[in-house]
Parts: sequence; structure tokens; C-alpha cells
Amino acid sequence: MARRRGLVSADILVAPGSWRTLTPRAEGDCLTISFEGRQVPQASEKIFVSPGRGVLRTKADRITHFDRRETKTRQ
Repeated sequence: MARRRGLVSADILVAPGSWRTLTPRAEGDCLTISFEGRQVPQASEKIFVSPGRGVLRTKADRITHFDRRETKTRQ
């Protein structure tokens, strides 16, 4: 089993019961995350270079609901 590790994180206050937009984008070896349209820290990782699976993970002590998730492959 592969060991999980965080590439990058950001402390962002979010009001309970509110809906927000989180936009991850992987291009080449660069992972960019935008929260409400503002870019948060980027990460670079060679594992992103080839197509595969992706995981969106939240902290264990949080309750998180997603109303929509889209995955697009760039041609």
C-alpha cells in the first residue's frame, strides 16, 4: 500500500454550512488549486506526468459534501 503524503496545504477559514468552489488542475508535473477563484500554493510532482487516478482528501475531523465533481482530460 502506498503511503499518503501531502504535497501542499493552505489554511483557509470557511464558514460552516457554506458552499465554496475548489478547482484543482493538473498539467504536466504541476498541480494548481484555486479556492473561490484565488490560486493557493502550487505543487510539482513527477507522478502527475502520466494519466491516472486522482484523490481529493479532506481532514478526518471535517464533514465535507460535494454537490458536483467534474473530471476533464485535455486533448
